Amino acid sequence: MSVWTKALSCLVTFALAGGCVSSGQSLQSGAQPGPDTLAGRIELTGSVPTVAVTLILGSGEAVELRGPLLAELRSLGGASVRVIGRRTARSPRPGFEASAYEVLSIDGQRPNVGVLVRRGEFVWLEGTDTLRLSVIPPLLATRIGAKAWVVGPRVDGALQVQSFGVIREP
Repeated sequence: MSVWTKALSCLVTFALAGGCVSSGQSLQSGAQPGPDTLAGRIELTGSVPTVAVTLILGSGEAVELRGPLLAELRSLGGASVRVIGRRTARSPRPGFEASAYEVLSIDGQRPNVGVLVRRGEFVWLEGTDTLRLSVIPPLLATRIGAKAWVVGPRVDGALQVQSFGVIREP
């Protein structure tokens, strides 16, 4: 059997078997494989107007982030994050279409992430946990409705703001 015949035979077998699926999952007709998860540090590379949002993995691999959450991920430059989505094969470097993310650390500390809301005289951060904020800088207090991250200790039942960043404006 020639090399070409063997290659054609393998290709037909592959096509009839339905292709390959990672993680031992099987695909049912019309189903899509599950999302991928990557973790690393976000770096902003390039220059205006073509700044790329790049995830640097633990292996040192650089993956360009893309998708509808790109603006939010751009605001997290320097943070360690976990992103969920799908790898893409666009040039000039590998890419990743992010559909969700989790902020793991900012300057070595685990941040609380949520939307700023005002209830009465207090400002709250509504996220995984809903926390009343204290010692709020004026710049943060004027961002009601924004998605933000906040780092600080919990004092008397409130999260004392030591550092913060706005992820998405209101």
